[in-house]
Amino acid sequence: MSRGFGLLLALAALGACDRFDRDAPPSRAPGLWVQTVSSAGMTQQSRLCVDAAVEAAFGWWGQTTGACAKPSVTRGPDGGWRFNSRCDMGPAGVNATTGVATGDFSAAYRMQAETITTAAAAPQMNGARRMTLQAVRQGPCPAGMKPGDMTLPGGLTINVLEVAASK
Repeated sequence: MSRGFGLLLALAALGACDRFDRDAPPSRAPGLWVQTVSSAGMTQQSRLCVDAAVEAAFGWWGQTTGACAKPSVTRGPDGGWRFNSRCDMGPAGVNATTGVATGDFSAAYRMQAETITTAAAAPQMNGARRMTLQAVRQGPCPAGMKPGDMTLPGGLTINVLEVAASK
């Protein structure tokens, strides 16, 4: 038996390989997700068609490319996923977000986050805001809805991948 193969078997026996998989940030299952966001006493529901490209660009914790530095995502001792990110939105300010998500990213999860905005050109944009997101997978994306399509209240549909690419 080669030395490398023996080391691999020893690590597997100790559960090290499982530990790395368990500690990798989860991805949402592909399909249609209904997202209900509550913040400042208001609630809004949207529908988002997710695939690997959407997950790579935005992830369940928010945008991962563009104006945002790579977020820190770690698993907490309670099994929840803690995250923080920093996004420089130019005149809209700098957003520092921290939060935690719990649940099953193949079926339903809940995320709570606080964003603190500083250095915004419009002073009313600065400050702390809390939000809760409940997301439930509904199954495959329906016919006519492509990955990245997000249907907002009032029936307006945008494609988040196309919007991100146009910036």
